[in-house]
Amino acid sequence: QPITIGSYQPAELSHPPAPPEPLLTESEVCDFLRIRPRQLFAWRRDGLIPYIKIGKALRFRLSDIERAPEGMTIGGRG
Repeated sequence: QPITIGSYQPAELSHPPAPPEPLLTESEVCDFLRIRPRQLFAWRRDGLIPYIKIGKALRFRLSDIERAPEGMTIGGRG
């Protein structure tokens, strides 16, 4: 039974919440886009790829990386 505070009633969910979106590390993004870490740094600095800062760690939403413009995936690590 839900706890009520005064006349407050929690809202009923019409559908279950979506599962959390995968977050990638810098290394995983570089592997996914086949780019060097310094290229990812430049795109981050220039605001081309959104990121999340969790403490000192940077994370990237998979959906943001998948939507990267086609020209941004050209690269190589060799």
